[in-house]
Amino acid sequence: MHTKQALLDTLTVPFLQRVSRHLIDMYRSKQDRQIRDLHDYLFPVYPAGREKRGDLKKQFIALIKLFHPDTYNFHRKQILQSNPTGSEAQLEFYRRFVDVESRMKLNRHHSQHIVRDAFSGEEVYAFEEDSNLEDYVEAEIFAEQASPQNIYSIIRSLFLGNNLTAELSPIDLEQIDGELILSNQEIEDLDGIQHCTHLRALDLSGNQLDNIYELRFLEDLEELDLSYNHIHSIDKLTEIHSLKVVYLDENSVEDLSPLLQLPSLEFVSVIGNPLSSMQPISELQENGVVVVYF
Repeated sequence: MHTKQALLDTLTVPFLQRVSRHLIDMYRSKQDRQIRDLHDYLFPVYPAGREKRGDLKKQFIALIKLFHPDTYNFHRKQILQSNPTGSEAQLEFYRRFVDVESRMKLNRHHSQHIVRDAFSGEEVYAFEEDSNLEDYVEAEIFAEQASPQNIYSIIRSLFLGNNLTAELSPIDLEQIDGELILSNQEIEDLDGIQHCTHLRALDLSGNQLDNIYELRFLEDLEELDLSYNHIHSIDKLTEIHSLKVVYLDENSVEDLSPLLQLPSLEFVSVIGNPLSSMQPISELQENGVVVVYF
């Protein structure tokens, strides 16, 4: 069992950096099960065998916030202020906390089967233990056949199925609230999304977007995923003052300074962008925003 001093010795800035990088690698390589397992290990809330889990992105954000190197002083203070009688639960949490890295290494060791060519010894492909080959092939075929779609047709399909005669009006779009997932739909044009003014969360990842002008009208939006698009400018985000969480991974964004004008921002991920300056990242961090960029 880790003593308080042992916890302090293990919990270092390099430790937090390593865990953060591993978490980002897991998220980018879609190791969903491993992320959920780590979250449930740290926060054992759900009864054994219960299938329903929290939203993966929220779990990832919670873990990144927890292990971000900027949290070093906070965690050290929490451990120092704990006492054996009144804070045993807190000490037990930090014992699990410092054990996470070893669990990540164990998961990484067992999570993939590498298929090697018998003659060359080179890696041919890798797949997750719980992957479904039929689903993978079907998804690949669909991707090859997919063509650019517009917002109206996609939302009509989501809510009305194969009813090709039904039409959606701007008034219909205004009735949509909560979360809207439009990822991997080959979307090139956001015309129509400006009418979805009651959305709280919007996922547009994996599309063909290079212009996000219409998003400026979504004044209630709190969470936005624009990862894996072709976006250069994020100037229009400055008008969405309610934004708390923004994903911009794998785009072409050079200037992050518009994010400094978002008063409610708590978390932003900008992995894989050709950033021209790190200064906005420093300023965001000074404002208490968790920034994932390495």
